[in-house]
Amino acid sequence: PLKDFAGVTRIGFSKSVVVVTPSIGVRTLQDFIEYGRARPGKILFSSAGAGSSTHLNGEKLRLAAGIRAQHVAFKGSADAVLEVVAGRVHYVVSGLLTTLPFIKDGKLVALAVVTPTRSALLPDVPTVAETIPGYKRDGSHVMLAPAGTPRPVLVKISNEVRRIFELP
Repeated sequence: PLKDFAGVTRIGFSKSVVVVTPSIGVRTLQDFIEYGRARPGKILFSSAGAGSSTHLNGEKLRLAAGIRAQHVAFKGSADAVLEVVAGRVHYVVSGLLTTLPFIKDGKLVALAVVTPTRSALLPDVPTVAETIPGYKRDGSHVMLAPAGTPRPVLVKISNEVRRIFELP
């Protein structure tokens, strides 16, 4: 990718959240880490499939927390979240907007947001980095062009994207 593409601009940033099924009884990320470490290999995390962002985020959290957990892949994010709601899987790292209705209804417990700062939608939920210092995740969505695209063209597209985003 570094050879085949040229960056144009960042067009957004995804906000994810670590959620667990309420049935395991944890309320904080630190509690969950302790819960997971006490059950090596018995914790399940769901994803939208191998290689998806939910899979990679779940693995990154597992490694950073020092938890041995098993990955369970589903057909999409909705299925991955619903399995946690149903209590058949312990956790998922998924999009905030996908999980928010379940969090508000008490069907999922939000342990931490996977963003550099706390979310205005869940102001009382800490970031992962508040529990696991140094934890970082770049959830950037970017626009790319083929490598070799002339710099003036990249700048023009970037400026147009900025102009469009600033429209009311």
